[in-house]
Amino acid sequence: GGSCSNISEAVASTLKLLSGAVGSTVRVVVTATNAAGSVSATSPATGLVSALLPSNTGLPSISGLLQDGQLLSGSTGSWTGTAPLSYSYQWQLCDGSGAGCSNTSKAIAATLALSAGDVGSTLRIVVTATNSAGSTSATSSATSLVGALLPSNTAVPTISGLLKVGQILSASTGTWTGTAPITYKYQWQNCGLLGTSCSSIANAIASTLKLELAQVGLTLRVLVTATNAGGSVQAPSAVTGLIAGLL
Repeated sequence: GGSCSNISEAVASTLKLLSGAVGSTVRVVVTATNAAGSVSATSPATGLVSALLPSNTGLPSISGLLQDGQLLSGSTGSWTGTAPLSYSYQWQLCDGSGAGCSNTSKAIAATLALSAGDVGSTLRIVVTATNSAGSTSATSSATSLVGALLPSNTAVPTISGLLKVGQILSASTGTWTGTAPITYKYQWQNCGLLGTSCSSIANAIASTLKLELAQVGLTLRVLVTATNAGGSVQAPSAVTGLIAGLL
């Protein structure tokens, strides 16, 4: 209650407390005046002026594309309370219905990079506002489901082996990106002399193919289909050279 100084323009019988008064005490000096003159009297000092605890007036929200590998951003929402307010964040992973939420380890920034482990789940963010009076938390609504990144072929499948009747050819999947796990299926095709007019070979759906006499003079290719939680994408190999018969 010591070291008091006048508050500029605070000369009414009422005083609205502002954030600058938090942690201080207040007193009032009353001056009585009549024809004989003026006399002043000072009240005792008040207790400490306290801060107004943060109060959420608009929930936090989440923006960004809900897909593996994308970056989400959380907003603080709207708050009242004595300034300054600081904010901290905690992302939570929830089930498909937005329930059963649990904190995501180390996900305490305003942004979150989605990973394969988030696919099929929903997310929400808890924002905690803090000032000198204490802390208050508010939670966003849960997002929609996080989707997988569709497979994308970055290097076409290849075929290896001797192009001669009776030999076994092997197909590689090529190189793919996308949300793991990715599974692969194969379909071998006979093609014409110029590598056109390709048609699927019945039951030729393994990664290997044994060449038969009926294929002499033809070419081949293999179709690889990559599938994950996001869907399926197909990529063809280059067409082989001509299949030779036995000498």
